[in-house]
Amino acid sequence: MDACLMTMLEVAYQIRDHARVLVGSEELEPGAGWPYAAILGDLASKPTLGPDELGGTIVHRYIESYE
Repeated sequence: MDACLMTMLEVAYQIRDHARVLVGSEELEPGAGWPYAAILGDLASKPTLGPDELGGTIVHRYIESYE
């Protein structure tokens, strides 16, 4: 979830039947948010990414974009 304070237990509970993996930040996110171009580029180059792999890619690309 690319929104500050959206990744709360209450929200995760509400989507529990619709999502197997949840990616979000426990802290406030900088204004630029997620690097969607890099994330979607990874997904386009490997469209068979599973939910766990895509979640890992999102985290990796997010960290990489703020280093």
